[in-house]
Amino acid sequence: MVVDMMQLRRTGMTWQKIGDDAVVLDLDASVYLSLNSTGRLLWERLAEPCTEESLADALVEEYGIDASRAGADVAAFIGDMRTRGLLVE
Repeated sequence: MVVDMMQLRRTGMTWQKIGDDAVVLDLDASVYLSLNSTGRLLWERLAEPCTEESLADALVEEYGIDASRAGADVAAFIGDMRTRGLLVE
C-alpha cells in the first residue's frame, strides 16, 4: 500500500497566528486566507510531510470527533489547499 505524503509549499507564502486562528498570505496569488483553530491545527501539521490519515487522527485526538467526520473534514481542507496550489506531494 502506498501512502501519499504531502506538506505545505515552502515558498511564496507566509502566515501568522492570531489567537487560536491563523491568517495566510499566498504571495504568489496575492490572496489572504483565514483559518479557524481546526484549520490552523491542520496547517501546522502540514509544515512537515504527513498523510491525510495522520491529519484526521490529529483531529480525532484534539477534538474528540469520530474518525469518519475527521476524514471528511480533512479531505475537504486538503482539496481546497490542492486547488489553491499550497501543497507539494
